[in-house]
Amino acid sequence: MILVGAGTARSEGYRRTPARSAGFRERAAAEGRPVCPVTAVVSGAAQVPPLLAADEPDHGDALLVTCAGAGTDALDRARRVLGPDRVVVVGGDTVDLPAAVDALHARGLSRILCEGGPRLLRDVAAADTLDELCLTVVPLLSAGVQQRVTSGAGVDRTLVPRLVVERDGTLLHRWMRP
Repeated sequence: MILVGAGTARSEGYRRTPARSAGFRERAAAEGRPVCPVTAVVSGAAQVPPLLAADEPDHGDALLVTCAGAGTDALDRARRVLGPDRVVVVGGDTVDLPAAVDALHARGLSRILCEGGPRLLRDVAAADTLDELCLTVVPLLSAGVQQRVTSGAGVDRTLVPRLVVERDGTLLHRWMRP
């Protein structure tokens, strides 16, 4: 399953994940996973990105992970858009990410790929729910005011390298908890 922040889902045009090859579907079914990956959007305001709201045949489900602080009206609106069983409320004023991970695991979604954005990745690291980080570095120096890999208050987490691959100057890293 894919975990993504609502702002990133909106700005990058996230849609529900389409069906994969027959081999992928068979492997997923054999492992007890959904045959189409589920996309879970984290939004403290319970806002469902428009492109994820539409139910599409042969595509994975969309879930909303939010908190009670979003308010009754926003939660009711999200339940009408996605369905009551697809809105996961964890936390009071903010989304409780460890509780969200537990709730997703309870739904049989034990493999979670967090695609961020920068605030969500920072919050996942701060909540100590980050098990590994896959990072790509390309041979391009870019400056500007755009957000970086994480955004928000400082967080220090120790990770150790498990894999580094280079091709044509591009580095692929896989970092894990020690």
